[in-house]
Amino acid sequence: MTTEQLDTREASLWQDLMAFSTLMPAAIEEELRRDAGLSLFEFSVLALLARSPERTETMSRVAESTHVSASRLSHAAARLEERGLIERTACPTDRRSVFAVLTDAGLEKLEVSLPIHTAGIRRVVLDALDDADRDHLARILATLLRHDRIGGEACATDEA
Repeated sequence: MTTEQLDTREASLWQDLMAFSTLMPAAIEEELRRDAGLSLFEFSVLALLARSPERTETMSRVAESTHVSASRLSHAAARLEERGLIERTACPTDRRSVFAVLTDAGLEKLEVSLPIHTAGIRRVVLDALDDADRDHLARILATLLRHDRIGGEACATDEA
């Protein structure tokens, strides 16, 4: 590990990465909140549950899959549950586990939100890149997410 300062090129790359990582989700979330009443994180939770068998997943798996703390997920789940978009139920075989279940209302909200989310991704990211740039970015992100120093350990990624 080197303790040298970043050179000008590295510092510029880092600043651009930080700016994009802050501005990109905010741009997509603004439309989701305005047009669907969901935060980007809440949308991600609903989408994950929709892809899960029987629209059900343990809260710990949702937290792991969305890369957030159990506390942050618990607060978001409470908001989603208050709105009738998910239900939380105890696991009958493991008292420590709680299931999050996507309700019919949650699935309807997701279906309304999906075109807004997709349009935001296209407008903010995909439309600016050609196919070669998209492939290159995908390889870079996969490399960074596998890097062993994020959060102290390697991040699991689903590779096709």
